[in-house]
Amino acid sequence: MDIENFEYFALKGGEQLLKKNHPVVYLELWENANRTQCFDLLTSLGYSPFVNENNNLVAFDPLKHKKQNFIFKVSSN
Repeated sequence: MDIENFEYFALKGGEQLLKKNHPVVYLELWENANRTQCFDLLTSLGYSPFVNENNNLVAFDPLKHKKQNFIFKVSSN
């Protein structure tokens, strides 16, 4: 999803679907308040952020990764 800093509002609108079905979520998020809100919401729902590193999905480390594309998934996915 890339909807120009409105990702949080879309996620909030789909919160019940996220809670019930736990779909994998792909987001483009710039480093700003919207990113913080999205991370907070998704982690509160049991999601963890991942990034593509050398064609491997790895846990996002803000000290190591300077990324804007994230894949969020619940550990059971």
